[in-house]
Amino acid sequence: MHFADCSDSNVCTVLNNELHNRTRKLISKRYRFVLQVILAEKCDHDVQIASRWLWNENHDGHCTVNVETPTMNATVIFHTLYME
Repeated sequence: MHFADCSDSNVCTVLNNELHNRTRKLISKRYRFVLQVILAEKCDHDVQIASRWLWNENHDGHCTVNVETPTMNATVIFHTLYME
């Protein structure tokens, strides 16, 4: 997939919704989660992503997945928050 195919479409939203629906089935009801999807074109620029959360380090966490194609990077950040 090329970045040009994604830039004028809702690929970010569709991907986020699909991941959210699939993940919801796997996560205990005690947890809430947040998914972020970031698409960036590769054009010799640096991209930095930072997140800061107030959470309990014993129960809450996150995971980041990055996928690269020749023309773009796709980054998915998954946060879990324990609610009990």
